[in-house]
Amino acid sequence: NLDKLESVTLSEGLETIEAEAFNGCSALKSIELPNSLKEIGAYAFLNCSSLESITIGKGIKTIAKQAFYNLDKLESVTLSEGLETIEREAFYSCNALKSITYTGTKAQWGQVVREVNWNLYSPISVVHCSDGDVVI
Repeated sequence: NLDKLESVTLSEGLETIEAEAFNGCSALKSIELPNSLKEIGAYAFLNCSSLESITIGKGIKTIAKQAFYNLDKLESVTLSEGLETIEREAFYSCNALKSITYTGTKAQWGQVVREVNWNLYSPISVVHCSDGDVVI
């Protein structure tokens, strides 16, 4: 039963988390994604209502639309400097997410394509970069 899954270890070598892969994993609390991961699919973590923290490895290129959808307890997200695109509503209605940690510089964050409403209904107000903060 996916609703009882509390933790998961994803192996290095994984490149894609498919759309809706963890949909309904309501007991999942945290996840660390491998450096080999390049893409997180649409709605990948839909309804993961217990998810509190996510660390996304250095290989990530794309976070698809609504990948992290309606995660009321999500407080901590770490994104790596290889990130290229955050699609629309990727962090939709993550009500506890006030900031994001980005391992790159402010200039690198500025190069990340953030589609319209990438953080819709989430109170993200700052991105903590390696050389300072960017106010959203």
